[in-house]
Amino acid sequence: MKSILFIIILTALFYSCSQDSKSGKTRISQITTQKSNSIYDTNSSIIVIDSSFYSVSFLKSLEPQLAQWKYCLDSDKFIFNRLDTIIFPNQLPLNKEVFLTGKNGDLRINLSVKRILISTIDYRIEVIKSNNPPAIKSGLADLSPYFFIQSKTDEIDSTINKTESTEYWDLKDDYLTSIRIGKTQDNKSLIGKVECKLKAFEINFDNCPTLMEK
Repeated sequence: MKSILFIIILTALFYSCSQDSKSGKTRISQITTQKSNSIYDTNSSIIVIDSSFYSVSFLKSLEPQLAQWKYCLDSDKFIFNRLDTIIFPNQLPLNKEVFLTGKNGDLRINLSVKRILISTIDYRIEVIKSNNPPAIKSGLADLSPYFFIQSKTDEIDSTINKTESTEYWDLKDDYLTSIRIGKTQDNKSLIGKVECKLKAFEINFDNCPTLMEK
């Protein structure tokens, strides 16, 4: 029953966020700002000790839609309903650019990514087909608004080794750009996959090669 309730709530949340993104509207009625870099209101659904750690778009995406959820964000700690404390994903080091690349036949994908905030990455994706000039997409992507409930599992290589990964979204265009970052099972290097659409290319998690840290 709990799993079904989560699915219903998350589906509604994603639909609401998508509708707002398409219409160009943003809503953040449950957050009250009292200081230049701090949001704190005990009557609000979201309490942010220091908002400079997170992007505005990420905070907006957390606004509860259908349930009396309470969130408290304290640096790298995410406190849910005042009961469970979750540490924000930290596979990517802060303020350090990481380069990942992978090839599948005549398709090569390069990913440069830097975590610039606890919630947000700066990314650049290059899609190269048959040695042609790369198609490029770049921008900022935020953690999925319900990253704390479920992570994704991706294949690392042909031996079907798998790892949990953290997903970041860029919702600024009509087509969702998604970036997953995880670690190899020995925790020695990063892996990634992307989903995006640019020019004549549509890359998804099925046709995207596994991107390995270089």
